[in-house]
Order: sequence, then C-alpha cells, then structure tokens
Amino acid sequence: MKTTILLLCVLVASICQAHCPGIAVDESNTLSVRIEFQSTVKGQPLVFSQTYTNSFGEDYKISAFRYYTGHVELLPDIHSGKLRRDHIYRLYDAAIPSSWVIEFSVLSGKYNAISFQLGIDSIDNISGARGGELDPAKGMFWTWNTGYVMAKLEGESAFSNVPTGMFSYHVGGYKGRYNTIRRVGLKFSPDQQLQIARAHAVTLVIEADIDKWFDSAHKLSIAGKSFLHSPGEWAAVYADNFSAMFKISSMEFK
Repeated sequence: MKTTILLLCVLVASICQAHCPGIAVDESNTLSVRIEFQSTVKGQPLVFSQTYTNSFGEDYKISAFRYYTGHVELLPDIHSGKLRRDHIYRLYDAAIPSSWVIEFSVLSGKYNAISFQLGIDSIDNISGARGGELDPAKGMFWTWNTGYVMAKLEGESAFSNVPTGMFSYHVGGYKGRYNTIRRVGLKFSPDQQLQIARAHAVTLVIEADIDKWFDSAHKLSIAGKSFLHSPGEWAAVYADNFSAMFKISSMEFK
C-alpha cells in the first residue's frame, strides 16, 4: 500500500512539472535537460556551400535541411514504461541556430535512453493548418488531406535527373503503410547512466548525419531519385533513412 502511494505521488509530481507550470516543484529533485540537434556530414558540421560525396560517388551540396521533432522522452531504468516530458513540436532548421535547442526539466533519477518522434501526429495532420511551429507560412504544410512535411532536404548535384541540377525531398504522409512518422531511440552508455543519476543538469548533443539520408536503411542514390514532393511508398522509404541518421555525439553533466 505504501509503495502504491509513493508511486502515485511521483506520478502526480511528474505530471504537474510537465503540464502545470504554475505549481511549485521541488527544484532540488529535478534534472534540467538541454538537447542540441546538430547537422553533420560524415561527422563534420554541415557547411551549406561545401561539396560532399556520398557512398555512390555522387557530389552534392545542401541548401536546406528541416524537420519536425516532438514527444521527447527520457526512458527511466525502471519497469514503469516511458515518462513523457516534452510533447511540443519543434521545427529544426539547419540554417537557424535558435531552432536547434530544446530545454525542459524532469524528476532526477537514473535514465538509460532518450527517445523522440520525427514528424507530426496523424491527429494534428487532419486538424488542418495551425499556428506557431505548425504555421503553414513556415513552408512545411501541404494540404489538410496530405498534411505536414515531416522532413525536407534540398540541394544540388551533377547527378540530379532534374534539369536544373537540383534535388528536393519533401517527406510526408501519415496514412496506413505510407506513414512517415518515425520514433528514434538512443541509448546511454553505462557510465552516462551513472552520471545522469547524480547530475542536476545534462546537455545532450544529438547529430544527424545527412550522408545517411542516401545510404542507411536503404540505398537511395540521387541519380535514382532526385525529386519527391508527395506521400506514398517512396516517402516511407526515405523516412526510414531519415530516422537512421541520429546519434548522441556528446553528453555533459553538471
């Protein structure tokens, strides 16, 4: 009985902390979390004007890289399932550094992984255009029927089959087997798990290697497909590769 009451108290405190900012929470028992998403190519920071070469020997330059994240969770080292801490959608834009950071707080404890969603939930797709990060003016919304663009990668390559030499991938779709919403889970090392249990604050740097857009879960050359602007089978395939791009590059503790 005492154990049940204790678990209920922890649960109520967690909910209040995540959703009731007006209610005071004991800050001595919280962990401040800062997540910084970075774009890289083969481990090096993305430079828009630089020419890269993918695994197919194709040259490419990136001019735009944008995607939606949401439902960020730290996964605890207990058998109580996921503890959701930040459900707000964020639009990452490689050209806008202020969009790279997510900050929130959780109850202190031992966590063994971080998980986040790529894309917008189906219910928010069928609700039509929204404001804020989901504002159509941001260029990430098609129509109420096709919904949001979950990820966008644009650039140029001599291997493009588009007359202008550009490539453009707008990945979206939320229906059935062509659903492009993906969930990414990244595990902490045993040492990181111990350090996060003792910390008051943690900064995670999560990098997305753009080179894996072309070669990870599937091999997708630029010459094979240079243009994608609609939901469907190809969009789901590119979503698989997109979700395989992420890894934790560093963690700092205070």
